Order: sequence, then structure tokens, then C-alpha cells
Amino acid sequence: MKHSTLFSRILLCCVLLLALSLSLTGCQSDKSNLMTLHYKDFGDVVIELRPDVAPITAKNFKKLVKEGFYDGLTMHRITDLDPTTDGGFIIQGGDPKGDGTGGSSKKIVGEFSNNGIENALSHTRGVISMARSDDKNSASSQFFICAGDAKFLDGNYAAFGVVVEGMDVVDAIAKVETKDSKPVTPVVIASAEANPALPATPRVFIAIGGSIIWLIAFYVLRPSFLVPVMEDIVTMALRGDKRKRRMLEKNASAWQSYFYLHAKHLIPTKQMVGFSMFHYAMLAWVISLWVTCFAFYPVTWILTAVITCAIVASVCMVFHKPQVKVAPKG
Repeated sequence: MKHSTLFSRILLCCVLLLALSLSLTGCQSDKSNLMTLHYKDFGDVVIELRPDVAPITAKNFKKLVKEGFYDGLTMHRITDLDPTTDGGFIIQGGDPKGDGTGGSSKKIVGEFSNNGIENALSHTRGVISMARSDDKNSASSQFFICAGDAKFLDGNYAAFGVVVEGMDVVDAIAKVETKDSKPVTPVVIASAEANPALPATPRVFIAIGGSIIWLIAFYVLRPSFLVPVMEDIVTMALRGDKRKRRMLEKNASAWQSYFYLHAKHLIPTKQMVGFSMFHYAMLAWVISLWVTCFAFYPVTWILTAVITCAIVASVCMVFHKPQVKVAPKG
């Protein structure tokens, strides 16, 4: 293999991988459902909201976090709801009065089965749920985090998220000294913040940048070495017959010529499939890039990665040493 050909191949792979990295780094999955509670003297607890199981509750909690409602409030209640189990503590907070009687100005519907709303999130260790009074629709701002399994709460309270980082902080808070379930030393939420998704403007620039890289890969690298390979295959298949070559070029495009010769079993299937796959995969890749930038689902990452692998594979298929059948003379 010539050094120039090898360099071109490596360059194409690098360009594609660079574009993929650009899309996955800049157009990361939506982190706007991640809430961070900064506990003074304890550390951070990161909670992933689950709007898929409790959309009203998750939206209300996110709204309060963004408004700074929880900043400076305390965890006013730490108790073992089920003394028969090991570590079944909950830590409860979010009350501006600090005694369990307060809340925000808005009450929300209780999203749990005993209130006619299905909620598949069980109260296991690390789950965050809404506290309420006897009124099923009385939840507002008070929440509790399960330091242990408390499945007996399922169906009666609206679980709406899960701790993804900082369970050691939850455990430490659950062990503080209490008097009548209230911490002797206040456990303060110094601040709470929502992790915002990447703003739309950077996403647009990232997508445009990826598209420019795609154009370079397609319109510069493609004619520089992919097409010449196929042209050489055609020349070999026609035994260098210039008359047949002129007839093909006169009556059909290069693309049609490739399919015609493949139909005549003169161009190997591997090269034909590789050449076709390259074109379609390149088109699919730039579409998947834009989807990845504006749709926040892991499947879009997987799709982009699969398409990238297909492009690299198609290049390898085209460059695989072909066993070319030649046209009979005459």
C-alpha cells in the first residue's frame, strides 16, 4: 500500500472520530434533570429527577430549586420509620419553618397509586420522595431521602427521583445526633442548584462545526481516494478497454456504471456494498449529528457511533484487495 493511500485512510478515520467526539462532548445528554443539594459541613448529594414516573412532582421540585427556595433550609427530621429493619432511616427537609409544618405557596397532586396515579418508583435506598400531611394532595416543598429501603411507603407517597451521587453524605446525615427526630445540630442545605443543559446556541455551533467536518470528509477525501479506487476497479474489469469505458461514460453516470458492472458480476460485491454504504452512511451520519445535538437520548449517541463504525467499515471494504473479474474480449 502506498504511503499516501495509507495516510488518506488514517486521515479519514481521524476526521470522523473527531466529528463524533465533537458531537458527543458538546451535545451531551440532557443534564437538566440533575439537581445538586450542597449540604453545609457534609458535602453534595446529586439527585436525578424522574419525570417519567412523577412529572408534576419532578417539575415542582425543579422549579423550587431554580428559584432558590431550598437555599438555607434545614433537614428538620431524621428518623427510622421501621425499627425492625437495619438502616431504614429517612432524612427529611424543605420546610421554611423548620418544624415540619411549613411549605411552599403551591400544593401539588399526590402522584401515587392510592391517589389514583400509578408510580413505579419504589421507596428503596437512595430514592427521594415528597412528604405530605393526611391530605393526599398536600405536598408542596418538603421531601425526604431514603437512607434505607422503605417499600412500605410505596403507593402512599410520590417518589420522584433517585440519588446518583452522594449516598455517603445521606448516610452521614442519617447518623447525626437527634432529639425527638430533630438534629441537635442543624443540618443545613447551603444551596441547591439545577444542572442546566447545554444552551441552544452552543449546540447549533457544534452541529454546524460537525457538518463542516462532514463536508470536508465527503467532498474532499471521497474524490481524492475512494472514487479513484472504484475507477481502477472499473478499468481492471474492462481490461483497460477504452472504447467500452467511453460507452459507459457516455450512456451512464459513474454511479450507474458501478451498478451495471456489478450486475454483470464484474465488480466484487464487497467493493460495491462498501462504496454504496459509504455514501448513505455519510448522509445518515450528519443527520444523526444534529439529532444528537437536540434530542437528549442515549440511543442517539449509540446511533451516531454505529453509523461512524459503518463509515469506517465501508472504507475498509472498498480498499480490500478485490478479486476483479474481467469482461470477455469482443
